[in-house]
Amino acid sequence: MNTALDNQFAMPGDAAFPLNQAFEAPRDRQDAETLRQYLSQVRQELAIRLLARLYAGNSTTPSKVCGPCSPSGLDSMFQECANAFSGSGG
Repeated sequence: MNTALDNQFAMPGDAAFPLNQAFEAPRDRQDAETLRQYLSQVRQELAIRLLARLYAGNSTTPSKVCGPCSPSGLDSMFQECANAFSGSGG
């Protein structure tokens, strides 16, 4: 699955980055690399958690009832990710 998450993605300051108005570009190459590593980790963690919810119960096919896609399900998933990155657990 990690190979599916391309490490070459748009960063703040790049023309292809969709949220340039909300984020400032990294100041230097070291800041850019640190941000790229952080965003890669966020993308990987989000993918792992989303797939775990979509394929709940060790199913080989995605659930047709997409509980995580409901507003409360997404809020819960994002809160779990935020807790994981803040170190507060879940």
